[in-house]
Amino acid sequence: MIFVFSDHNLLQTYKRSKRISGLKKELRRARESYRQDSIRLEEIRSNKDGVEQIARERFMMKAPDEQVFLVEDKPNEKDKGQSQ
Repeated sequence: MIFVFSDHNLLQTYKRSKRISGLKKELRRARESYRQDSIRLEEIRSNKDGVEQIARERFMMKAPDEQVFLVEDKPNEKDKGQSQ
């Protein structure tokens, strides 16, 4: 009886194992994102003000009788030194 071991098979097995591990992590992240999105969707469906809030936040919408002011934070001295 002769046994032949090949590095090729071990290498392929290792690569596949790493790929499977990466895909499992990606799947966990996707499931968590889906769960959070489902919760947010249910909140929006149950609260009509939620639709208005999203329209205001994402699409910069406002009511006809409103004025919207955008306020930007000034970077502090610590941040200024890092960006240059």
